[in-house]
Amino acid sequence: YLDYTVAARRDISVIHALVPVIKTACRKSRELADAGLEAPWTFFNMGKFALLLGHEYDALFNYLKAVQATQSPWPLSLAIRSLKMLKPVQEQIPGFHEVCLLLDHALRVKFPGAGEAGRRFQNKNQIRRRPVVILAGGTKTFNKEDLAGYRNLMMEGFNDFSGTVISGGTTAGICSLVGDIQEAHKDTITTLGYLPSTIPPTERIDTRYHEIRRTDGERFSVREPLQYWTDILASGIRPYEVRLIGINGGNIAAAEY
Repeated sequence: YLDYTVAARRDISVIHALVPVIKTACRKSRELADAGLEAPWTFFNMGKFALLLGHEYDALFNYLKAVQATQSPWPLSLAIRSLKMLKPVQEQIPGFHEVCLLLDHALRVKFPGAGEAGRRFQNKNQIRRRPVVILAGGTKTFNKEDLAGYRNLMMEGFNDFSGTVISGGTTAGICSLVGDIQEAHKDTITTLGYLPSTIPPTERIDTRYHEIRRTDGERFSVREPLQYWTDILASGIRPYEVRLIGINGGNIAAAEY
């Protein structure tokens, strides 16, 4: 009902009148999920409801859980088809693009060859040096002593490594450690930083990275992690070949994990 009504009216104003009903549906879905019933549909439902209510990270986390619980391609295909109905109002829905990209990647990685999943990833930004390690985590939550401790661990851990390291590309928190790694291993490690098209004036790009790649996002979001996964997959690198090091963080880091 929500899909068809929003698509027909080409705006999401109907959602505001139905917030109590949607919240009740969310609670019922949550109860079913907690009881281990009707997965992955409960998570797809909670993801869609959260998306329409403007709760983009709640939506993303529920869609991620749905992906984990999906055992065949058709629930993912149905979820993608449902979202396509909302494309006329996508600019009114925060996180819409990210969720669509997530589900597209999930279908093509988990069920290669299933319908549209058989399409190859097309992308000019290749990752040529393997293996690949992602370093994700917090940028605002470290004191100098803790960050120095992690820096010592990273420098020792990557001492004999040869490959690509991916992170956020700024001089803040965990991202700055990748700049340190690149500075110490210019010949054996390629570092890639992923940033939105614009960043706040309080943030500084770490010029020590081998390369900075930009998304079309206007703020820090999960669009950057989704972009580096696009690059990874387009380079023919399989997800199980990638390693992720995570050190605390907020919503974006949680989505990466």
